[in-house]
Amino acid sequence: MKHIVRKEFTDILRDGRFRWCSVLVGALLLVSLGHGWVQARSAQQEHAAAQDTARDHWESQGEKNPHSAAHYGMYAFKPRLALSFVDEGVDPYTGTSVWLEAHRQNDFLLRPAQDATAAQRIGVLTAAQVLQHLVPLLIILLTFGALAGERERGTLRQLLATGIGRRELALGKALGVAGALALLLVPAALVGAAALVVGSPGPAASPIARGAVLAAVYLAYFTAFLALSLAVSAWARSARTALAILLGVWVVNGLVAPRVAVDLSKWLHPTPSAIEFARNIEREMASGVEDIHRPDLDASTARLLAEHGAERVEDLPVNAVAVYLQESEEFGNRIFDRNYGALWDTFER
Repeated sequence: MKHIVRKEFTDILRDGRFRWCSVLVGALLLVSLGHGWVQARSAQQEHAAAQDTARDHWESQGEKNPHSAAHYGMYAFKPRLALSFVDEGVDPYTGTSVWLEAHRQNDFLLRPAQDATAAQRIGVLTAAQVLQHLVPLLIILLTFGALAGERERGTLRQLLATGIGRRELALGKALGVAGALALLLVPAALVGAAALVVGSPGPAASPIARGAVLAAVYLAYFTAFLALSLAVSAWARSARTALAILLGVWVVNGLVAPRVAVDLSKWLHPTPSAIEFARNIEREMASGVEDIHRPDLDASTARLLAEHGAERVEDLPVNAVAVYLQESEEFGNRIFDRNYGALWDTFER
């Protein structure tokens, strides 16, 4: 086993294709990490400055009626997570800022994906894109001929004749390839960890823990790709056939499957567009729904007069208009909860 691992590791390091591909993938990974870190730091600073400006604007609005001040509103910004320099997550789709005001739940703004085409979304250079697409491609290029090439050269039977089992042979080759990949990925992981510690605005324990989980997930992803590549190489009759099959798997995994999964989820659990969602809320706020009735000032006042046995509004122990506004607030909250709850249930499915 040790000899197989050493031979595979040495052969890969001597292969010019590995050196050139490693330089290319490593450079792209480092550039994407650096670009993401700079962009995340810049966004953090811009959000902090904008939040301070919004707060100053709110506090300097002057004296006014509290209800009017609540409608005056202010912007709130979603904080950037420490790992956003690796993967932006859902921020390009959910937005990063929201306008807070009384009686309304506004949508989040600044969604870059809203104006981007599908090709632009795929073409964004992030460390996550490099790890999810280019590293698996490098694994394929290193392993497609690991066993199929041995079979073509007639050396596979000679190796098996020495007494080593098929599993031990595949494991030895996998460890050799993993060792070569470690020369590329471990330095990148150390750079990412250093950037995570330096760029974290708070205690580094939580981002480091999240980064460790993310690294474990990517390690499992690469292991699965390595095992699949070796399995195809062992099954295929020739290295050319193994390469064709693995490239097809790579295309399906990186390009076709995400698009199909999105379209399938939309077909199984359709969600309204942002415009349709807003119009539905406006329509229900204007007329109510079956189980949620819109408050009426006259009806609310008549009910209060009957409850307190009064004949005039002036004789009521409570402010009739304030009670009506409170009922309107509860009505609006129920409408919002109903629509957002239904949307959240769809997302969970």
